[in-house]
Amino acid sequence: MGAVKIWNAMEVADQARKDYSSEILHSSLSIDPSLPLPDMKPRIVFVLMPLCFSIFIRICLRILIAWL
Repeated sequence: MGAVKIWNAMEVADQARKDYSSEILHSSLSIDPSLPLPDMKPRIVFVLMPLCFSIFIRICLRILIAWL
């Protein structure tokens, strides 16, 4: 049998930071977790919509570029 690679958590985190830093989306908005869920739902949607739209645009652009 071949050698088994034992992953070092710091190496994995460092590599993920290099590979996916541009893929991680951020929002300056926040949600107060002390609120009851029904009160948080509109804010959650408000925070996630721009992020989802950004992901959608990126996917569309990747498809368009691959198609060209």
